[in-house]
Amino acid sequence: MVIPGLVYSTNLSGDFNLSYNIRMSELECVGFFSNKIEAELFKATLEGDGIVATILVDDIGGMYPGVGGARVLVKREDLEKAKVILKEIEE
Repeated sequence: MVIPGLVYSTNLSGDFNLSYNIRMSELECVGFFSNKIEAELFKATLEGDGIVATILVDDIGGMYPGVGGARVLVKREDLEKAKVILKEIEE
């Protein structure tokens, strides 16, 4: 079943990926993490609260994982709610 507004793709390992079709200009950074694992955990927490999130990783195309850290991005209208969730996690 295809849902309008979503982008379907497979990665190189053949896993099925599902992501929302959102423009980068609609996204804001809610948090910076030292590695992708921390960012993935926070993203999962946000998604559990109904916030669509994505991760932007600066790892030179996967050649140097963890070098540049990871940013979690959310839609602008979800930014304040996401900040509250991040603050609760950090306490």
